[in-house]
Amino acid sequence: MVWRRCELQYPPVTLMTHTTDAVRILVEILQNNAASAHDIRGFIVDDQAGMRLLTELPDPEGQRIASFAHDAVWILHRHGAIDAAWLARLEHKYPHERRAINDVRRILSLPTRIEAPVSFDLLADNWAYETVAELYSEGPRDLSVGVVQVGVDELSWRGECWAGVALESLLSILSGVVLRDRFFVEERYIGGWLCEDSPVLSLHAGGMLIPFPEPEQVRPIRSELYRKLFHTPSLQRAHQKNIDIWRSTGAPPGGYDSQILWGSVGYLARSAALGVTYAGHPARRRFLAQTSLASGLDDAASITIGALDELRLRHFVSAGGLASSLLGLVVPPLLSDIIEEARTPEDLFRVALQHREQYRDLRRWLAHFQQALNDRDVPRIKEYHDAIDTFVQYATRAKERGLLRHDIASRTIQGLPGFHRAVAVLFERIVASARGERVVDKLLDLFEVSGTPLETTALLHLQTTVLTPAS
Repeated sequence: MVWRRCELQYPPVTLMTHTTDAVRILVEILQNNAASAHDIRGFIVDDQAGMRLLTELPDPEGQRIASFAHDAVWILHRHGAIDAAWLARLEHKYPHERRAINDVRRILSLPTRIEAPVSFDLLADNWAYETVAELYSEGPRDLSVGVVQVGVDELSWRGECWAGVALESLLSILSGVVLRDRFFVEERYIGGWLCEDSPVLSLHAGGMLIPFPEPEQVRPIRSELYRKLFHTPSLQRAHQKNIDIWRSTGAPPGGYDSQILWGSVGYLARSAALGVTYAGHPARRRFLAQTSLASGLDDAASITIGALDELRLRHFVSAGGLASSLLGLVVPPLLSDIIEEARTPEDLFRVALQHREQYRDLRRWLAHFQQALNDRDVPRIKEYHDAIDTFVQYATRAKERGLLRHDIASRTIQGLPGFHRAVAVLFERIVASARGERVVDKLLDLFEVSGTPLETTALLHLQTTVLTPAS
């Protein structure tokens, strides 16, 4: 009989252990993400079931998040309020905690949801990778790249320094290595960067650069974009010329204007089909900047790094005074550190990959920010903007205006919900990066541009397209 009593008692003990595990996970989720005890209480009573527990919940005033979360979750559990609907609400509030919430579902024998991995990706342009591969295999060349100027009645073309465009493409890729999880490229056109000396091969081997077949839905999207984009007489004539060539030959036109005009629209269509931001070759970017689609989709990296770069510039101006700030330009954050640490052109990719590991939490944060932007989830978008604004406000109030103090991130942490706390440290690292006055000269030295006829035009190109005036 004793043995039978133990047998009857064992399942409830196991069930209690499982329940404790579920409660522990939920407490950790709330403790790590809630802005305050008031935030937790507000979430709990935001539905009808939670309102019935209002009188049982402790007063959040002056309560530590950890202790309030513990008490609140146990109250919810005792009343059977932790059900599928409640966990779905929690997942919507903290989408980056999907995996942990699914663990709770499994413990409580509730149906789990498919965990769609959130990744901060980019649709990249094979042409840009091909240009960088040529820069590494053949060195800087004294050539020009045609850039279209869209007039109402005519299209005109001007030449930009090929070496400058190649270095601009390289810097764009290097910053992407740090900030993006994956790069998608159209698989039909990867041959241009498959040469033996191509540094791009390391990105492909590492699983970051992913060729993909053109999605089926691209064709109707592209046709719609043609109608929206080519509305000036000059673009309409160029578009009609390319159509006539295609109809007469049965193949896409091979002219340079088609490479710019049709190629840009094709990539925009792929971007829309994949739901991924597009970053084109500089010549295509110059064209798209003149169109009605210039704004494109909101990009979490542009919003975030742009705000941090502006803060960084303000500190440089305050530290150096107006006179000195007018004399220089500032290298974008992340790039200055990569170039500073590199000793050879090949080192640039090695160093960027090292920095990639350091900024893993930032990429995850940007991925969820981008998802909120894509979903047009206004409350969550505001949450991310508020996190950036909170950091900027603390940094702006710092007594030491020239150099950020390391306590800025620690003070910011106290005012941010948990998911945003880790990136505050990375924000500070970005803002505190060196101005980079000499790294552009070093970049030109690495590729043996310094002291050649290309130096002036390549430097001017970088000054106007990559660097930011420190004023």
